[in-house]
Amino acid sequence: MKKISSKARKLAILIACMAFVFNAVANDMIHFTWEVTASTFEKSFGIMATDDKIFTVSWGDGVDSTYTGNGNNHMMLYHTYTTVGTYAVSIVAITPDCRFTYLACYYCQLSTLDVSNSTALIELYCSNNTINNLTLGNNTELSRFICANNQLSNLNLSKCTALTYFNCSENQLDDLDVSNNAELLDFYCFINQLVHLDVSNNVKLTRLDCYNNHLSLSDLYVATKITQGDIGSHRLMPQTIGIGEVLFSDQSIFDGIYTDYVVIKDCFAAPQTDYTIVNGTLIFHTTGNYSVTMTNAAIVSSFWWNPIQIFVDINVSNVGIVGRDNYPSVQIYPNPTTGKLQIENGELRIESVAIFDMTGKCYLTLIASRTTETTFDISELPAGVYFVKIRTAADEVVKKVVKK
Repeated sequence: MKKISSKARKLAILIACMAFVFNAVANDMIHFTWEVTASTFEKSFGIMATDDKIFTVSWGDGVDSTYTGNGNNHMMLYHTYTTVGTYAVSIVAITPDCRFTYLACYYCQLSTLDVSNSTALIELYCSNNTINNLTLGNNTELSRFICANNQLSNLNLSKCTALTYFNCSENQLDDLDVSNNAELLDFYCFINQLVHLDVSNNVKLTRLDCYNNHLSLSDLYVATKITQGDIGSHRLMPQTIGIGEVLFSDQSIFDGIYTDYVVIKDCFAAPQTDYTIVNGTLIFHTTGNYSVTMTNAAIVSSFWWNPIQIFVDINVSNVGIVGRDNYPSVQIYPNPTTGKLQIENGELRIESVAIFDMTGKCYLTLIASRTTETTFDISELPAGVYFVKIRTAADEVVKKVVKK
């Protein structure tokens, strides 16, 4: 066996070390898929790569192109396809220290985008595509990010702590956590499906546009105390409730101002006997479909829609609580009363009775003797309107009584 010289051994070790370093420092890579149609045979995107460093683009049709980075100058790369179809494009750094810091691929008919191996990205613009998933866990340098008008339903920005400009408007996001993005200055998330948005950690915000989501008054109150922008109107998710349930107790008062309500039923103002507004909360007494508009003078937008309006459709039903018209055999008297009440039910045995006021506060719970009648005393309660919830062997019955 031929003996390897010391010089050759050192050279082999050096080559091995260089190969290890080359592989240990993963080359920057970006992958995406885009559509080529009869009207878009010529495709293009913008990129910035380290000055004088080499990278390639595999266009997905068997053609590979080699480019040299131009530092802080944007490069527009073009390619003409000959056949309609879907093509997978790969951008790969050839020189180990070639880094991609900018990518612009908006209006490019992208359906997928993978930037997880391009950790030096500072600016990413991929709006107006059909992307439904995007992972940014490795993009800790990202400062400007626009992904508006895609099909994103979730987005994790927890590692993007350098983010200062963010536009995710016109997607399908129902949840978005920006608590780790303390450097955020401009934030646009309008026309999504957000049901909650907490910007209490984003004290540097100078602009927030979040209209046309499902945000509550309490979220918007925090937002208006921190920044300005088009907070706009919001429509909460539809609700189905039972008679007597207290609505919006956590939205009732801001800066000492009670929330106000406009209640519509069958396209007209609902009869005031259908509901009660108590200290900024809303309580329905009658079944039906209602459209409610909530406003609070303490919550205003710096642009339009002042005061900010929150819309919600509410279906008030028995929801397992049978109303008095459904069980006419259940009688409660005298009503009005000065104290004692008698309940009679000729059909079902009474198991329990609960008394609560217009705000939903329970004052009395009585376990009955499972007879068809029972008596109780509310003489110590303040004068007002109360609800008596009567649980029977088959269901629940709610009766309204007046205490003199």
